Amino acid sequence: MTRKLSYLVICLGLLGSNAWASKARLLTFGESTFGSQYIDDQRNIHLNAAEVNNYKDFVMFEWGTDSDNAAGGSAVTDTNATPRADGGYIAEANNLVYGLWFGNESQLANTFRNNVSDTLKGEDNKFEFFIGGDAGIQWGLKLGISQTEDEANDEKSNSFDTGLGVISGNTKAYANIAISNTAEIGTTEFDGKLGVQLGVIQKVKDYDVYLDLIHSNFDFTNATNDSGFDASNFSADTADGEYTYDTIKLGAGKVKSLNEKAKVFSKLEIDYTKTELKYSSPVSTTADTKTYNLPVTVGIEFDAKSWLVLRGSISQSLYSQSEDSNSKKSMLENTTVVNTGFGLVFDGFVIDTFLGSSSTDSLESRVSATYNF
Repeated sequence: MTRKLSYLVICLGLLGSNAWASKARLLTFGESTFGSQYIDDQRNIHLNAAEVNNYKDFVMFEWGTDSDNAAGGSAVTDTNATPRADGGYIAEANNLVYGLWFGNESQLANTFRNNVSDTLKGEDNKFEFFIGGDAGIQWGLKLGISQTEDEANDEKSNSFDTGLGVISGNTKAYANIAISNTAEIGTTEFDGKLGVQLGVIQKVKDYDVYLDLIHSNFDFTNATNDSGFDASNFSADTADGEYTYDTIKLGAGKVKSLNEKAKVFSKLEIDYTKTELKYSSPVSTTADTKTYNLPVTVGIEFDAKSWLVLRGSISQSLYSQSEDSNSKKSMLENTTVVNTGFGLVFDGFVIDTFLGSSSTDSLESRVSATYNF
């Protein structure tokens, strides 16, 4: 904690646009680090590539480690306990906006790889290229690729994805497509099929109403992670099969200015997720789950000083239910979450921090920096 505070003080002494954008800020309001459907934030370019037209001329740095920082080089998801580093640069040139981004690996893909085996590498050396423009309708395109190989340990990891987005008046639409996503170590293999995220956001009076759909599917060979797909249930060391993941989110969010200094953020969302796990060996069997969730979130952002912004939010599920393939139902537990954070502003430079309700050392968990030029 002390060391991190020292680093922060040094940074503030060197830096000197009140634009808010970072993982730390979005997490404070209970949003995804890959962007929000209703909160203005520069990380929205990862949700809808067309947003590069609205958020440009900036560089961003997210403190963290590389994605493969666990023993054995396994895929590490981006959590407050194990934050992943990423960052990029978006700028305008003539009538186009372009940019480069590094390290923004897929959270979903790394989670799935861990479920197959805790020795599979995650996406690594991820590189993305953005380009966008305005031809009456704002448009954007991104291409992402990652690749790594370790012949000594018989390891490989590759992925290729793209994203398309448009913004026209009060309507936004996006499509993010995982064209390929593979990983292997020895005889254990993860083979991601075509994955898609489709979404539309419509401004209705003061609300952003949105629909977000995700479909992902992959095959696996010689799965070994008992904590993931539990191959041990079949009296064998390994298992082969296929996994399908589908989720639907329908929600509405609103940002309301209370006065010149304070904004209130509120969101109500309906989530439905279905998973299906099919084992082909050592025996043929199927297991699936269905989950329904109705979370509500309320947050506030307050300009305490010209150089200090305070943030906080609380969220809770008003209704939740999970049902497995045996028709056993359960309610989700511990759904109340409180997050806080703050932003420090020095001219065009912003330092954001996140203090989660489960965090024991807030500055160690999330720190982000953005420079707007």
